[in-house]
Amino acid sequence: MSMQIGNGGAMSETKFSEHASHADDSPQIEPPEPLLRQRHKGLALPLDYLGPLREPVEAIAKLTDAPIEIAFQSVLGTVALFTQHICDVETLAGPAPLTDGQRVH
Repeated sequence: MSMQIGNGGAMSETKFSEHASHADDSPQIEPPEPLLRQRHKGLALPLDYLGPLREPVEAIAKLTDAPIEIAFQSVLGTVALFTQHICDVETLAGPAPLTDGQRVH
């Protein structure tokens, strides 16, 4: 292999055939693995089990063009927030509200 310097850069005069013989000896390179894996569609949300929450979930999904699962998550979060004051938990120090805030009656 010889190097020729000209026009401000270095050029190799090595022929491709010299490198081709070494390519057969090298191990096969596997194709790159995709960064994002294939997503599988989950099970459909069982709307029949929502009871009285089904109507607001469907209305939110329709009005906002959001997936039904996101509308359900919003309704579920709202219901959880508004029902936390109903129940207490028993701790070693006695009954305590589920929330960190004060009880609302």
